This record gives sequence, C-alpha cells and structure tokens, in this order.
Amino acid sequence: MVVKGGIGRDIQFIKVHLIVSYFKHKIITMRKVYFVSAGFAMLSFLFPSCEKEGAVITKTINVELEANSTFSYTIPKAGDEDDVMQITQQGSHFLKSEVIESGPSAFKFSYTPALNFEGSDEVKVSTEEDHKSGHGHHGMCSGKGKDDETVYDFKITVKGSTK
Repeated sequence: MVVKGGIGRDIQFIKVHLIVSYFKHKIITMRKVYFVSAGFAMLSFLFPSCEKEGAVITKTINVELEANSTFSYTIPKAGDEDDVMQITQQGSHFLKSEVIESGPSAFKFSYTPALNFEGSDEVKVSTEEDHKSGHGHHGMCSGKGKDDETVYDFKITVKGSTK
C-alpha cells in the first residue's frame, strides 16, 4: 500500500512551520526595537537640552581721564533678576576699581587710577549668575543653562595733570 504525502509531506510542513516561526520571532524583535527607539525619541522631546549657549555681547567704552581723578559709569541691569555685574578682569594700575549696586535697575562702576599714574589700563565688567540668592533655575535644568552675557570693556587712558 502506498500512502501519498507521508513523511515528505510532514517534513515540508515542519520546514514551513520553522520558517514562519523564525519570521514571527524577527517581526516581534523588530517591533520591540522600533518601540524602544520611538520611546527614546519621545523622551528627548519631553526633556529639552539644559546646556543653552548664551551669546556674548561686548560693549567697549573708551575713557580718557586726568591723573588722580575718578571715573564713574552707570550700567543698566541685564539678564535675569538674579544676575549681577562683577569685575571679571581687574585693572593693573588702580587705587579704586569697583562695581556696586545703585538701585533696583542699575550698577555703578567706579575707577580711580593709582596715585600719579599716567598710561593705559583696562577693566572688564560682566554679568554673572548670583547663585547665592537661590534663584537661577531655568525650568527643569536647575540653573545649568546660560543666559546671554554682557561684557563692558573699559579701555582707560590716564593723562598727566596739566597743573
């Protein structure tokens, strides 16, 4: 007696079943990869980068000053409410060089050259975050972002007294 289909048919069925199982496993694995990738992409949009690069705005102020006299300049507040103006590059030939707060919306820079000094000096005053005040938080970034920075570059020429 001859049975049609028999073992050859069973082997054929097993091959087809293995191939189908293999591709089902591949499809499930690829779906997992796509879902995980899509999840990371969505998270990257929910949490924007905290490292904002701020612009540096430099304002050069040329100062001509008589020996033994004082120069003052009012600097408007810039940046956030917690930003302060500080000397970031101190001069080399000064008796007094300081920045003080002069009201709610300004700072005052004062410079007095060293006694009888004649020549050039330079002082840079910049905005800085005041981390002591407890402010400076930029959303979820906890103060890591950078505001625009304003730099006042005072190029000072001290001339001899005409007395």
